[in-house]
Amino acid sequence: MRKFVGYINNDRFAIGCTGQSVYVYDDMGNELKKFNDITYAYTPLFCPEKNIFIVKSTAGKLALR
Repeated sequence: MRKFVGYINNDRFAIGCTGQSVYVYDDMGNELKKFNDITYAYTPLFCPEKNIFIVKSTAGKLALR
């Protein structure tokens, strides 16, 4: 895996943020998706009740997936 500034995982997914890209991995470490549409993204969060995650950037933006 890459070196991440922000990283979280649960029993199904792992989310890693490099600042310019957000990577989504499955529980086996396989890359599922890479997002480049939010810059300065360092803080990933899982929504506890739903199957979504949120990424906050230091530029004041939020991304929901």
